[in-house]
Amino acid sequence: MRWYWRLLGYSAVPDEARRSADKPLRDRVISPKALRPKSRDELLDMVRHGMKVAGGDPKILAEPALEVLYRASRGIPRAASHLLRIALALAHDRDQNFVDEDTMLAACDELELVRPQQDQGQGRRAAHAKSRK
Repeated sequence: MRWYWRLLGYSAVPDEARRSADKPLRDRVISPKALRPKSRDELLDMVRHGMKVAGGDPKILAEPALEVLYRASRGIPRAASHLLRIALALAHDRDQNFVDEDTMLAACDELELVRPQQDQGQGRRAAHAKSRK
């Protein structure tokens, strides 16, 4: 019986496997692939699809909150998922039936993530972010 392991989330595995000292690991890596961050549209499509599959309404996520989600996660699905779970829990704690930008930014704070840079067109949010630092 053969077992195959997928080593995901550790980008240094292909580099480590190429080193001669790690011959046992190199012999076991069949196809080294690096997962790249998703584009904004790809990530947000994944989020909306996940919400639908889970029986939720993707409309509970405000567009500005989705933008914060993408920027804070840098397009990495696992980071986006974790941030979204925290934001949903915060919205629940606040008795909100939606996730707005403030809730998503609070989730960033709770996870000690760097707040994403705001577009210059969002003067109110940029001023609010500066005042909270």
